Amino acid sequence: MIFVIATPSYHRVMHCLLTALSALTLGVKVKLFFTYGGILRLRRGMTDEVWEETEEWIRGRLREGVRRESVNRISDLLEDLYSLGAEIYACPSAMAFHNISREELVDCITGVRGITPLISSAISGGEDFTIVYV
Repeated sequence: MIFVIATPSYHRVMHCLLTALSALTLGVKVKLFFTYGGILRLRRGMTDEVWEETEEWIRGRLREGVRRESVNRISDLLEDLYSLGAEIYACPSAMAFHNISREELVDCITGVRGITPLISSAISGGEDFTIVYV
């Protein structure tokens, strides 16, 4: 499965990562591609922030849950996914748009790569895959 994460919304990204983790534990090969607003979730020091992009009805509860560690932290989910073999990629165009350098990204990423080479490598490798867009 290739998960394309284009939103910075905390609960949407968290749900996506939990789904990816479930797939990975069931033996499905998982690739995560962070682009547009989603790239902000890979920026060191910002991964677990709850911003205005998170829907208002849940924002306060999420902030409190992250603070008390009663809600899954995105940083922990990323580390778990990476350690279990998921490939995590940052979009170079999104990085340029937000003026983010490779050094500013969290350590648990596979690399910086565009979506076209990512999909092309899956196709040329003969992999069956599904794209999930968040």
